[in-house]
Amino acid sequence: GDDKAVEILYDSDYLGTAQFLKCYQDRLDDNFIVINGDTLTNLDFYDIIELHLTKENIATVFTKDNALHSGGTYIFDKEVINYIKDEEDIPDLMQTLINKKIPVNLYHSKAFYIDVGTFEKLAKARKLYE
Repeated sequence: GDDKAVEILYDSDYLGTAQFLKCYQDRLDDNFIVINGDTLTNLDFYDIIELHLTKENIATVFTKDNALHSGGTYIFDKEVINYIKDEEDIPDLMQTLINKKIPVNLYHSKAFYIDVGTFEKLAKARKLYE
């Protein structure tokens, strides 16, 4: 649509998923959502946003089984840019935050999600939607 609040950025030269954010920090709001482009989900975005805004941590991650990167959906405060290392991916960034004892919100949900990042996974997802 023409929603000006939504912008899709992509990385033609792989920098790392977190490093990419650092490169485009001038285009990010104080709080922003990152969703892996190869993730299909029925996650309640209003609910995860509310958790992030009320808990005042610099990162919130959609999780199942307490994994720090399981759902491919994150909300960050722009302050997180200060912790990103060169060519770093978001799972590594999350581990950096934990190692530095920076609190991270875990958004527990039974929402459906599937990674469609390979042809095999995409075929599986298509079968689910038949």
